[in-house]
Amino acid sequence: MRLEWLEDILAVADAGSLSVAAERRRLTQSAFSRRMQFIEQALGVQLFDRTRKPVQLRPAVRDRLDQIARTAAAMRQLHNDLQLGDRRSGNRVVPPASMR
Repeated sequence: MRLEWLEDILAVADAGSLSVAAERRRLTQSAFSRRMQFIEQALGVQLFDRTRKPVQLRPAVRDRLDQIARTAAAMRQLHNDLQLGDRRSGNRVVPPASMR
């Protein structure tokens, strides 16, 4: 599961439509729709009820929006922590060999 996918799903939930979510994610609607279909194929799960206009999240997805949001937040935090750790290790002072 990619963070970007979770953020896309949350964008649709927040926006209430694929077109508004696409705009917020800075993509064309067609590109965003293709990406959402790719996510569905990769997960093997239908995320949206496309028989309704605008499309709606399926109940299984809607019921897990809090979990999706928490997972996305945890992934962002992990990413930030890893970057911070990398910067800190790159700035580490190494004592001269005579002091080791």
